[in-house]
Amino acid sequence: NLTAKDSLSLEYQEGWSKKSFFSSEGSQTSTQRKTERVLRLDTSRGLFSGFLLKFGYNFQLNTYRYISEEDTLFNPLYLRDNSLSSRDYILSLSRTFFGRANLQGFYKYMSGHEDYGLTERNQDMNGGELGGRFSVRFSGSDSGFISASMGVTSFYTAPGSFFNDRDVLTKILSVEYLHIFNRSFSLKIKTG
Repeated sequence: NLTAKDSLSLEYQEGWSKKSFFSSEGSQTSTQRKTERVLRLDTSRGLFSGFLLKFGYNFQLNTYRYISEEDTLFNPLYLRDNSLSSRDYILSLSRTFFGRANLQGFYKYMSGHEDYGLTERNQDMNGGELGGRFSVRFSGSDSGFISASMGVTSFYTAPGSFFNDRDVLTKILSVEYLHIFNRSFSLKIKTG
């Protein structure tokens, strides 16, 4: 059975851009053509006792192609075609209390691949993040937010790479206060 809280959203975007690079003498040396593709899926489902379950998926692929007007052998790594792809999955569970407060917990998984056309420069990334957020509306113009999360991101490279395998631990705690004076003016104080 569908409820008013159930939703499904699918979005696809594609964009192109072109940049020209010039040497210090002013002559054009190369042109970069970028293609960006993004796919997003968001869905939510109302559960028992007012809980709301949300799932999101994001895929992004950026490709860069270079056209050179001059000999670039003096720096063969600079103008190499490359691509970056990433996938994110997020699962969250939230509940609103008394129409004023909201409590949310989430888990996010991320993966990515950087392909520079050379095994020594390529890199893979995997990460996970666990967090929560509590928000409360004190009045029609005053709100408070507390957010906390902890995540680990791991980077993997091929043997002999320019980079080393490494892990990055991230811990975030933030407190925020919002006061709305009118539709055009508000004050936000954030620390963390």
